[in-house]
Amino acid sequence: MLDTIKLQCYQRWGYKRLREGKHEKALWHFEKALLISDEVTIKFNYVVALSAVAKYKEAYPHLDNILLAYNDNEMALSLMIWVCMMLRKWDEAIELCEKIRLQFPSNQEFIHLHNILQNSEIREKFVSAQELIKQAEKSMLKKKYQEAIKLLKQALEVNPQEALAYNNLASIYYSLKEKDKAIDCMKKAVELDSLNKQYKKNLRIIDR
Repeated sequence: MLDTIKLQCYQRWGYKRLREGKHEKALWHFEKALLISDEVTIKFNYVVALSAVAKYKEAYPHLDNILLAYNDNEMALSLMIWVCMMLRKWDEAIELCEKIRLQFPSNQEFIHLHNILQNSEIREKFVSAQELIKQAEKSMLKKKYQEAIKLLKQALEVNPQEALAYNNLASIYYSLKEKDKAIDCMKKAVELDSLNKQYKKNLRIIDR
């Protein structure tokens, strides 16, 4: 009974920390949950947290084991493509993407990733930009905003089509009370990723 209560608490706090962007703390909570139970959902939450802190090498074998049991799970397959891309396992990422596109032909994320993977130069730029964005997120959590801005601008130099970089820049400028810059960046994020509902919501919040 006590373990069940602990498990629920670790899971709940893990989700909360993920939503807050406190990924290291989320990882700690999910790791504690995994010590109590090795259920697939708990393993998956742990893998999500590992990916969120860019520990892709650690995430890969756990995710591989999950897919052995649930090889048609859309969320697990999606995350595995992402992990393979960040590890530059291009052939595996392409193979998975082809498989998923047949299973889930209407999933826009898979279509987007598939298009990126087809061009070696584009995919390298995409991954390099993501690495810079991850570094910027760590700086943001430490409130090192100027350092984060510099990293995000570098990410956009590598990949000018990176909507997430604009979204994060908007968040920083909003925190610094530079509303006009925040709105401009958020509009650019929405322009680049018009299907992203969160970006549209963020724009409405900033543009009040």
